[in-house]
Amino acid sequence: MIKSNSAFLLILVISGFLLYLPAITAGFLYDDFTVIVDNSGFKSGNFLKAITEIGKRGIRQDMFRPLAMASYYLNYRFNDLHSSGYRIFNLLIGIINAYLLYLVLSVIFPGLDRKIVQVAVLWFLCLPLNNQALIYITARFTLLFSLFFLLGFYFYIKNRPFISAICFLLGLMCKEEMLIFPLILGIYELSSTRNFRYYFKTLIIISGAGILFLIMRFLGGRLGGWDRSYVSFNWRFLLSQMGFFIYNWKAGASSPVVMHDLRALNFSFLYPFILLCIILGIYLVWKRQKLGILFLYPWILIAGFSCFLNGPHRAMEYRFYLANLFYVIIFVTIIKKVTRKWRWWIGTVFIILSLWFSFFRVLEYRDKLVLWANTVKKYPRLPEAHVNYGRELTFKGLYKPAVAEFEKAIKLAPWDYFAFYNLGLVYAYMEDYRKAREAFLKTIHIAPSYAPGHYNLGLTYLILGDKIKAQEEFAKARELGWTVKVPEIKDGKN
Repeated sequence: MIKSNSAFLLILVISGFLLYLPAITAGFLYDDFTVIVDNSGFKSGNFLKAITEIGKRGIRQDMFRPLAMASYYLNYRFNDLHSSGYRIFNLLIGIINAYLLYLVLSVIFPGLDRKIVQVAVLWFLCLPLNNQALIYITARFTLLFSLFFLLGFYFYIKNRPFISAICFLLGLMCKEEMLIFPLILGIYELSSTRNFRYYFKTLIIISGAGILFLIMRFLGGRLGGWDRSYVSFNWRFLLSQMGFFIYNWKAGASSPVVMHDLRALNFSFLYPFILLCIILGIYLVWKRQKLGILFLYPWILIAGFSCFLNGPHRAMEYRFYLANLFYVIIFVTIIKKVTRKWRWWIGTVFIILSLWFSFFRVLEYRDKLVLWANTVKKYPRLPEAHVNYGRELTFKGLYKPAVAEFEKAIKLAPWDYFAFYNLGLVYAYMEDYRKAREAFLKTIHIAPSYAPGHYNLGLTYLILGDKIKAQEEFAKARELGWTVKVPEIKDGKN
């Protein structure tokens, strides 16, 4: 057993960097381009704009996650577009989260052998299910939310309600699912001391922090303006997310993909298991068993973020990062029940197997072309997978296969403006400017506020000799905040 907390933290740091070092230099992936690479606020140096908008690649810029965006902005100022700096920051947060988990479990289960808790936390850090959370840069939203969730929970059980409320506010400024934090505290109180006077006192303070967040959220309209379509909730989607939470254990033992298509998975046989967990959790909470909250909270977490997802067919592994603590607790419970003689060996086997699967998954995360090829192969009916696989093929100069991928995406989702946009780019690279023009026209027809579509259409018009239309498109791109790098056209003639 490692007796010193600082020594255990050092082991977490060494283990984390040794495991994830191969993927440190991997480039940007998927939403990283929206959040970081294409963020006009970052490029302009406008801090307020940078932390309240999510780039210019897409239409919606309504997410209000200023603290998380500020961390990206800080990375951008120091690391520019070198992805290694962003990923190292993610890894450090993941290591801190593991250590906070160690502190929380030590307080909740004071009688538990410290060695068991240390083994469980080390297992959580190298869990294959959590690879994406530490490697995918945009997963920082979830990592930071988890950081403040664990901090807030720790200070709550340490009778520091004001600090817990501050953590709640900071968590809201990283990801919306922090809203479920007061509910988790209530369930914990039911399963432990049932000191409701303390809980309601904390709840009042937390409510004040929530009101402050709402003021920040709606202040000035543009400051994170809310789009009602962003909030969506339906039971079928919620159940599919819950089913994937169970399925992702199997996913962690296979080659990594960027996203999962929930439509391709059959979860019906898992629903009884989910229901059993919830019933068991309620029973244990009522019997004042602390283990009860651990059977309930993953489903509450999933319900929390399901309300704020706008892609009903997608599941990203990193979204289950904190919910995966459920598996760790089951692991701890198993070790606790076996004889003392075999505890250490069982824990060691678990960690070795996790390290084995994680290491090879981390190696695959280094190559984005492999990741998207895996995703397309596993989920051929997922349009986003074809679009992003096509983008990676384009970056490699494989234009004809890229065109085929974009056409597959358009066939599956004729409304996907980003598929048309990338198709236009490929045709431009192939110097087929007429086809490029048609693709860009489709792009801005579907998404009139998409600035890069107007800009590249303008370039295409310019190449085809239509200077007047080129000037019009450049003007629209400027209005939408895009920096036009083409000299002003003064003659106004074709």
